[in-house]
Amino acid sequence: MSVIFLSIIFRSVKIKSLNTSYIIKIYHYPVNKVKQHVIDERCVSWLLDRSSASLNLFDTSRTSNAPKCRLINPAKNQIGKISKVILEKVIGDMKLKSGLNLWKSTKDVIEWFKILSQENKAKFIKFDIVEFYPSITESLLTRAINFAKIHAEISDEELKIITHAKNSLLFSEGSAWEKKDGRFDVTMGSYDGAETCELVGLYLLHKINQFVPARQIGLYRDDGLAIIPNATGHKVDQIQKRIIQIFKDEGLKITVEPNLRIADFLDITMNLENGKYSPYIKPNSTPLYVNAQSNHPPTIIKNLPTMIQRRISDISCNEEEFDKAKAKGLQRGPGKEWV
Repeated sequence: MSVIFLSIIFRSVKIKSLNTSYIIKIYHYPVNKVKQHVIDERCVSWLLDRSSASLNLFDTSRTSNAPKCRLINPAKNQIGKISKVILEKVIGDMKLKSGLNLWKSTKDVIEWFKILSQENKAKFIKFDIVEFYPSITESLLTRAINFAKIHAEISDEELKIITHAKNSLLFSEGSAWEKKDGRFDVTMGSYDGAETCELVGLYLLHKINQFVPARQIGLYRDDGLAIIPNATGHKVDQIQKRIIQIFKDEGLKITVEPNLRIADFLDITMNLENGKYSPYIKPNSTPLYVNAQSNHPPTIIKNLPTMIQRRISDISCNEEEFDKAKAKGLQRGPGKEWV
């Protein structure tokens, strides 16, 4: 990326250059303050991986003088490793005590669906949080942390570490840059970015639970799904409007698909008409796993078909759905055989 092009981008997204002494101030954190946390000792090295920073243009519809950008892989603040450990514990305590559905895997979603799939005249409401990571502001994170304190202990020092980890810079051509409106940023690729999103997600679920019971709705990172029993058109419409308003109040945008009887979510398709679930494969996609000529250990390549088969079996409700997925894999996959 040329220096001229970068300068245009930096001006448009309000980024300013920094001097070396200021960089050290931003990334420094007293080592003795974090030794109490159980984590690899190599984390107590505040060297920056400057080569990892990259800027991604994700909205090409804008003019060249005003491109919309997102920092995908930042010069990672090593304190983020400590923040990640803290947030994982906090999130675990919150889930246990609040009963909110913050899903970690497809398996969690399937178990949830099995329980609610028999609800009378139920329908799905599916929603996606638009640009979740960069849309999390410092004030939104503060509100999420204040909610977290109801269910989990967070010391003042831990709070400082979590906040400090959000200092993000971009390095290019030997120069450092920061946003003019502040260094706070939840970047994709940061050590604690996913955990930060999950913390905010729990806070948002809590607000939605004012009119949708906790057992009926869940969230996986930026993807949400609800099952509404006895779902009339008016009832679903009112719930949809209130969900949109809650996210809007928090400075977030979502896309919503209401009144669904069949929903594609993560890598499964769930059907409320018959209670079945099966693997979801995007149209015209070709499943690719590992090249047979790769340098992976031979035992990995040898067992890959079995692992794939087990995965498909785990997300199929019965043998019939497994065979359907198997046939699709045979048609689209690069190999001649499934196993």
